[in-house]
Amino acid sequence: MKRYVLDTSIIPGYLRGAPYAAYVEKTFSPLTPPNIPFQSIAIDAFRQNKHPKHKRDGQNAFAMSDNDIWIAATASVLQATLLTTDKDFIPLNQVFLDVSLIDAAI
Repeated sequence: MKRYVLDTSIIPGYLRGAPYAAYVEKTFSPLTPPNIPFQSIAIDAFRQNKHPKHKRDGQNAFAMSDNDIWIAATASVLQATLLTTDKDFIPLNQVFLDVSLIDAAI
């Protein structure tokens, strides 16, 4: 069983029958039991490079919306893989959560 948080960029693909949603389903099967999908509807210190344990050496703060922070935090707390088409989550990959970046062009 795996837990997946589906970013808001993934859900419309499922609703429209987009090819990238078919790829997500074939590769990860987040909607197929025993896997469990979650969606957050809406890690801030890390984003601002002020986290006491996770410093981004030589890097400044990076842009990430507050809604994306909530989504990342949800995935982190659930220890779920975040499926997204949004590259803004990449700095968090393998630090607080696992991020699988999906190419929306496929």
